[in-house]
Amino acid sequence: MAQVVTVRANIVRKGTGNMEAIGERRALPGSINVATLKRRLAPTDRRIRAAVENLHANLWTYTSVSDLARTVNMSRWHFSHLFKAQMSQSPSQYMRTLRMQEAQRILSETFLSVKEISTMLGNIDRSHFSREFKVFCGQSPTEFRKRLNASQPQDPTQ
Repeated sequence: MAQVVTVRANIVRKGTGNMEAIGERRALPGSINVATLKRRLAPTDRRIRAAVENLHANLWTYTSVSDLARTVNMSRWHFSHLFKAQMSQSPSQYMRTLRMQEAQRILSETFLSVKEISTMLGNIDRSHFSREFKVFCGQSPTEFRKRLNASQPQDPTQ
């Protein structure tokens, strides 16, 4: 028996620009891409889930896509394509995003230098790390820290 999904849709009438609800519509799961929405929330393939858990657990060490594919007994090509289908981004983009989010956290919570942080996050060259951070965040690590410190309220007792 097919599962029925209720969908609430809004449309824009041509020429008016007004959003109007057209009501609820009952549809079979094949008519809307429910699976895509679920995939974006969490990987469904156990191998991809294991690879993501491995990345989170070993964030401090550099891991190549080939090594990651090998841990789940897949070829690099098949792993990359399945990962992108499940996670909506390539494995290298996902690893870069994880590293940059961790760098933001470390910059905001510690007083470590940018060089120390880049070394912690997989021994990346400092200039390469700064370029990646700027692309990810829109500002250099030093600017990020300065803006963060400027936005925090000063302690009046000092």
